[in-house]
Amino acid sequence: MAILTVGPGKQFAKIEQAVVAAKAGDTVQVQAGTYTNDFVGIYKSITLQAVNGEVRMLATASPPNRKAIIDEGGNGLNITINGFDISGAKVADGNGAAVRYEGGRLTLNNDYFHNNQEGLLGANDPNGVITINHSEFAFNGTGTGSTHNLYVGKIANLTVNNSYFHDVPEGHQIKSRALTTVITGNRIFDNTSTSSYSIDIPNAGNLTIRSNVIEQGKNAHNPNIIAYGEEGASNAGRTVSIAGNTIVNDLVSASTRVVMNRSTTALPFTSNSLWGLTASQLANGPLSASGSVFLASRPALATAPLTFVNPVTTGTVAGLLAGASMTLADIAPSQTAVGAATTTSVTAGTTRGEWIPGMPPTANDWLAALVGCSIAVLGPGAWASSCQAAPLGGIGPRSGPIGETPERGAYELAARRT
Repeated sequence: MAILTVGPGKQFAKIEQAVVAAKAGDTVQVQAGTYTNDFVGIYKSITLQAVNGEVRMLATASPPNRKAIIDEGGNGLNITINGFDISGAKVADGNGAAVRYEGGRLTLNNDYFHNNQEGLLGANDPNGVITINHSEFAFNGTGTGSTHNLYVGKIANLTVNNSYFHDVPEGHQIKSRALTTVITGNRIFDNTSTSSYSIDIPNAGNLTIRSNVIEQGKNAHNPNIIAYGEEGASNAGRTVSIAGNTIVNDLVSASTRVVMNRSTTALPFTSNSLWGLTASQLANGPLSASGSVFLASRPALATAPLTFVNPVTTGTVAGLLAGASMTLADIAPSQTAVGAATTTSVTAGTTRGEWIPGMPPTANDWLAALVGCSIAVLGPGAWASSCQAAPLGGIGPRSGPIGETPERGAYELAARRT
């Protein structure tokens, strides 16, 4: 597993060049900046990693693959894209996407897809998995009603966490044909757009919609907020939970319904808070509602764009002795507990770039993130490191025996809540 670098003074000038040169398991580190008409096809298991800020991929011409700025995936592949801003995709058939998913496992962290004909457009893969963490999808769509911020075909699982979907013209904010769809902790706002469904699950299936803030805008062209099974409930699963959401309706229409359900299963609708709606407007179709709270005043909605975690490279290991190994502690994106850490084996003679994604955008929620961290394996039983924790100052040079986790304390410091 190697690290390939892109940007001024790096190994490659263009992202596509590095991707072509990369092998399965490699990481392509891209320096922050704008890469215009740098169209990429990823058909191997690699990671695209922004370094020192977001990487902006801007299309001012039509992608030559007639699909997307990044066309990626395939059966059994595992691809991750961290810290990319992708915009401008337009093709003749109207389906130009920031990313075209072709199968496998795709993970998006801290990405911003906007002003494309489609945000992410996904093909079918019965074993496919798409996970979206702390990302923003906005202003994607052609206005025809058939293009969307996110449109996923029949895959095994779609998970969307802690993200912001908004301002799609005519189309849906999230449309998923996945067998299982999990949507938690997001903002899903029409704002002033003419969008259709906030969430569309056209073929039914297993569904979790939890702890989101969902707003139907005053200009919405469809009075239903969540649709389930309206194109035929062909997905077998019926494990559904719609719970703990705040749902705001700004559309003045007697036809407004929170859930349009075309399956025969009464969908559980539990402990949701609603404004601009009455009990008679909860459902068009079977619904098992309990604990609904009808708010007397419209809650203030946070419409500001996401604040992205600045991608940096930390934990580079420069091995000086072939065969020596050590352990480097690492915060996993899903871990938020104080001091939470996992360990990653790193072998001398290799390099490994570590980024800590998934930190909440809440101001002052995290004390520090490591910068400028390097670790050298000095011999059969020793290592040395030099790390800085901003803004708390330097952790300072350290050393110790192989087998100790030298940077564990530093990473735990980075994860300690204020």
